[in-house]
Amino acid sequence: MDIFELSELLISDSDKKMIEDISNHSYQELMSDIHNSDYEVISKIYSEEKIVNDYGMNKKGLHIYRIILAKRIEEYRRRKYSFQNEYTDTWEKDGIIIIPDFLDQTEYSAIKNLADQKIKSNEKFYLDLSSNKKFQEIVSMAAAAPSNIPSLGSERIEFDIIDPQEEQYNLHSDTFQPCVKVFYYINEIKEDEGPFCFVKGSTKVDNPKLLKWLYDASCISLDDSSDLLYEILPAKLGVSSVDTWGKPESTTFSPRLGRNVQDDILNERLNNMDLPIIKPIVGKGNTLVIANTSGFHRRGRAKQGVIRTTLRSGQRFNPFII
Repeated sequence: MDIFELSELLISDSDKKMIEDISNHSYQELMSDIHNSDYEVISKIYSEEKIVNDYGMNKKGLHIYRIILAKRIEEYRRRKYSFQNEYTDTWEKDGIIIIPDFLDQTEYSAIKNLADQKIKSNEKFYLDLSSNKKFQEIVSMAAAAPSNIPSLGSERIEFDIIDPQEEQYNLHSDTFQPCVKVFYYINEIKEDEGPFCFVKGSTKVDNPKLLKWLYDASCISLDDSSDLLYEILPAKLGVSSVDTWGKPESTTFSPRLGRNVQDDILNERLNNMDLPIIKPIVGKGNTLVIANTSGFHRRGRAKQGVIRTTLRSGQRFNPFII
């Protein structure tokens, strides 16, 4: 089955209508443009590239078509290969799973003792989870593919030396496609200690108001004359950069809901998309958090003097592969 056959199989009539209603263009017109594109453009459309630099096709709904198709393929893989478990419903509804007391107490005590020593000496350290069946099954379910996360590595954040304008403080979506980011809390993380923050349900593709915002963001990002460009992106598309996964990219499309916007305004914007308010993901030590960072998220602010060390990793690949 080629990608066009798969698209026709998985994109429902209601999906097509939503694309048409948002873009004010016919779905068949969009598909005709895709079919008539050269090989290089088609290969970019059906890749993990964050946005396809074609203003005309994005006005016709290309970006939200890619969002919907990537999600439908993820759901298809999860069913086809039986990557399902007790957390599937929560993952598909909220886009995030939070599991307190993840490791048994003996294993947690051992990793905490090691972590405390390494943190004092400012050394990197890792948690090997390659043989942890529960962890591997949860990641496989979330990715709808075999887990490629054998271990989690430490990340140390000294909040006092971070630029207060740093992009991670802005509420944003990493990319158009479902992806997996994993955090493991070694010690308790409180609300004033810079927790990961997330908007539950912002990964769902049956929300026309959310898709309309993403559609508008894709069009604004390709319009250099737009006054709203800098509110959506930190830099113009095409600027050489490295994304949050450490991968070089030719375009940087991780759209944000505004630059340095207060929470009450952000939450109002979320409410206008039928989404809940921003939630700080606090937790005791031994909490596992797995999030789909195509959903809206950010780093929380911390009180003075906070140094936060967590273990983390992630998984992302071409979403159009089955």
